[in-house]
Amino acid sequence: MQSRLETLDSLHQSLEENLTKATEDHSELRAKYEMSLQQLQTDVEAISVALNESKANNTSTVESLKKQIRDLEQQVQSSGQDRVDLVVRQGQMQKFLEELLQSQDAMRQELELLKSQPLP
Repeated sequence: MQSRLETLDSLHQSLEENLTKATEDHSELRAKYEMSLQQLQTDVEAISVALNESKANNTSTVESLKKQIRDLEQQVQSSGQDRVDLVVRQGQMQKFLEELLQSQDAMRQELELLKSQPLP
């Protein structure tokens, strides 16, 4: 019986040592996992900040490009209007030149008529 008690005592002591070791191992693993979790949380926050900054930059770039497109559209429209104005002015100038040439011809004919008449 004594030997059984000693065996039980030895087993009890061995179990306590195993329990203590398991508890220590568990604590070490828990500490490692908590550090890993904290690192992951830090990484996620950094990625989130980077994504938000990228989104803001992209939004800013898109707005800038939209403004450039509007400006170019306005320039094209203005250029088209300028071209129409130029064509209208060219037509007016051509009409004015034709009238001037007709007037010059009329004056030339009148001068010829005056030259052909004797002086009083």
